[in-house]
Amino acid sequence: MKLDMMQVEKSLNKLYKSTDKIVVQGIRGAAFKLIEDSKLKAPQAPFLEGHLWAQHIIDQPQFKINNISMRVGASTPYAKKWHETTAQINWTTTKGASNPGPKYIYKKIMMFGKDYLAIQYAIIRKGIGGLG
Repeated sequence: MKLDMMQVEKSLNKLYKSTDKIVVQGIRGAAFKLIEDSKLKAPQAPFLEGHLWAQHIIDQPQFKINNISMRVGASTPYAKKWHETTAQINWTTTKGASNPGPKYIYKKIMMFGKDYLAIQYAIIRKGIGGLG
């Protein structure tokens, strides 16, 4: 009996590409939930004219050896200022964000990190189940 290793290699390459896509879907699903939470759960992203709420970004994940990273945040020039501020600010609370404050993304990661991992795992588990 002969075994064509080229066919096995092609099948493995196809599987690797499929799992990468599934992992990206899982990470992006968690990132979308993080952005949603930054708008709806205290401390919220400030909402004055809507720019911080409308211009959130979720970059494509970067795969490196033993590491996957992705940039999630807002693309407006002043987003970092509002996120990183330590000053007492009279946050506008009449335009959508009833409880705005600094570290509105970072605090969500600390508060709900396990929930975001669960979202990733659920999407990946469902996707891998479809590879069979």
